[in-house]
Amino acid sequence: MLQRLLYLLVSLGKLFTVRKEPQVPILVDFDAGKYLGQWYEIKRLNHIFERGITDASAEYTALEDGAFLVTNTGTKNGKKQQFVAIAKPTAVKNFYKIFPQKFPFVKADYRVAWVDADYQYAIVTSTSFDYLWFLARSREVPEPIMQQMLDISKQLGFDTDKMVE
Repeated sequence: MLQRLLYLLVSLGKLFTVRKEPQVPILVDFDAGKYLGQWYEIKRLNHIFERGITDASAEYTALEDGAFLVTNTGTKNGKKQQFVAIAKPTAVKNFYKIFPQKFPFVKADYRVAWVDADYQYAIVTSTSFDYLWFLARSREVPEPIMQQMLDISKQLGFDTDKMVE
């Protein structure tokens, strides 16, 4: 009887356990205006909606009320792919809600976890350890910056060994 009760308590504990998420810092000095423009995807955790995509980049264009249009492009099987979404600001400057154009009732969290002082390099994630991107204004990232991005991501709890280029 005691063994069954213990099993039940452990099972219920697993059922109601809150899933851990990356503790992305609030960037109080984040400037969305400086973040706008062209970014290249340098590395990412591979996930289903980007699997097989190469030469990925994103263009961020200002919209009303602090929102921006996100136009992602890349190549898959020799064909250009495009994914468009709108990022709407939240109460936290570096946190946004993304609404994909093809799926208007879907929303996702977009969090700028780190950006360098000159807005040349950035780390982006979500509320899950499944999503992580390293972005840069050019396709080349100096080794010390890459190491800094890897170190920051590891401190946030990400397994950077699973990232693809």
